[in-house]
Amino acid sequence: MFHICFAANEGYIKYTAVLIASIIKSVDTTKKFKDFFETNNANGGGGYENLNFQPLQSNLNSTQSSLAEFKKVDYNSLNKDEQREGFIFHILSDFVSENSRDKLDKLAKELSQIYPCEIHIHICKNLPPYANTPTYFRLFIINFMPQSVSRCLYLDGDMLAFRDLRELWTLDLKGKAVGAINDNELIKKNHRKRKTGLFKDFYFNAGFLLMNLDEWRGQSTFEKCLEFLTIYKDKVLFADQDALNFAIPKDKTLVLPLDYNLFIGVFSNITCSDEAKKFAFDYTRKEVNFALSHPAIVHFIAFKPWLRPYLIVDTNGKALGMQWWDIALKTPCFKDEYQQEFDERKETYKRDEIFGKYVGFLILQSSQNLLGYLKMPFVVYRAFKDKERGRLDLQNLNSQLPNFSPNEHNLAYALFGAAKRAWENKHKGRLIDLPHRVWRLKLRYEKYGIARAIAQENLGK
Repeated sequence: MFHICFAANEGYIKYTAVLIASIIKSVDTTKKFKDFFETNNANGGGGYENLNFQPLQSNLNSTQSSLAEFKKVDYNSLNKDEQREGFIFHILSDFVSENSRDKLDKLAKELSQIYPCEIHIHICKNLPPYANTPTYFRLFIINFMPQSVSRCLYLDGDMLAFRDLRELWTLDLKGKAVGAINDNELIKKNHRKRKTGLFKDFYFNAGFLLMNLDEWRGQSTFEKCLEFLTIYKDKVLFADQDALNFAIPKDKTLVLPLDYNLFIGVFSNITCSDEAKKFAFDYTRKEVNFALSHPAIVHFIAFKPWLRPYLIVDTNGKALGMQWWDIALKTPCFKDEYQQEFDERKETYKRDEIFGKYVGFLILQSSQNLLGYLKMPFVVYRAFKDKERGRLDLQNLNSQLPNFSPNEHNLAYALFGAAKRAWENKHKGRLIDLPHRVWRLKLRYEKYGIARAIAQENLGK
C-alpha cells in the first residue's frame, strides 16, 4: 500500500481533505500498480463518476510520463504489502476534534468506493519549543511509521493532485534519502544575503518529499534535523525545510521533475536554467513547459485557492483556484461546509475578479505607447478612487472587457497586483514608479510567460 503523510492543525484538516479527494480522483482505476512497471505510461484519471467528480483538465496523454527515464525497482522484489493496492493517509497534528475525526473516517469510507484508502491520525506530543507549529510535524514522520514501511510520500496541504501518484512508488531510491524538487533560487539567495554560509549549491522544497525511510533510519536523518535546529537556530530562515536540507545532502537526493511539485507562480512567468545566468528554477525550458502542460501536483504557494481562486489560469485558460474549488465542493463529508463558504464568498470573488481584470486591462491599454505610460499613474489612481467611492458598475464593465489569452490573463492580474501595491503606497510615490514596474513585468511575461508552454504544446500536436 502507498503511504502519504500530511501535517495539519485542526483548521487545516478541511484543506487536507480536498487534497486527499484529489489524489483518489486522479487514480486511473483501469490500471493496476503493476502496470506502471510494465510501461512508461502515465495517466489522466478516472473512477470519479460515483461521487460526481469532474476530471481536472490536464493535457497529458497516455504515452507521456516525466518519470519514464528514471530507474525503477523490480516489482517482484516488493513484498506483498508494498504490492497491495490502496492508499494509507497519515495526518500528523497537535489536535484533531471528534467532529473532524468522524468526518475523516466517513471521507475514507466514501472515497474507498473509488479506490481503497484509509486515514490515520497521529498526535504529536511533547515536542521541542521550536517545533510547536504544523510545518515542523513532518520531521517526526519517521516516529509514526512502522518499521515494515520503507517508503512514504509527504505533501503540504495546499496542493492539488492532477495525475495518478502511484507511479512514484516504482522509482528506485536506493542510496537516496528523498526524492524532491529543486526549490526557487531565491531561497539560496536569501541565505547569501543573510550570510548564513548555508545552502550555497543545492536546496530542495520540502512541500513534496518522497521519503526512503530505510535511509532515514540508517543515516539518523531525524536526529540530524533536530541537531541543526539546536545548533543553527539563529541562522534558520525557512523553518524545518532548512533542517531537512542540512540533514540530506545533494548526493542523497533524487531530483524529480518539476511537475510533481509545480508552484502556482510558475504559471505566471519563470526563468529557466538554460535561459539566463540568474534563473528562478534549475530546470530547462523544455522541462518547465512539460510541467505546465502536464501537472501532476500543483502547489499553491503564496496564492491560496480559497482566497483568490481566479488569479492564475493554466495552459487551457482555466483558473487553477476554481479547479481546486471544483474538488472542494464535491469532497465527501466536507462539501456542505465548503458550499456554505463558497456561497458567502462568491460575490466578493466576482467583484475582485472583475475589478482586477478591469485595472489590468486599463494598464495594458496605457502601455501601448509613451503617452499612455505617462498617463498611467493617473489612470490607475482614478480607477481605485472610483471603486473607493462606489462609482464603478462592475457588471457593466465586465461585459465590456475582452477575453484574454492565458498569458494575457496572468499578466493582467500581475499588473493589477503591482497597481494595488502602488495605490496602497501612493504616499511613498509608488504610483509614479508604476510605469517602470509595468514595463518590466510586460517584458518578463513576453519572454518567460505561459505562452511559451502553449506554443510548444501546439507544435507537438
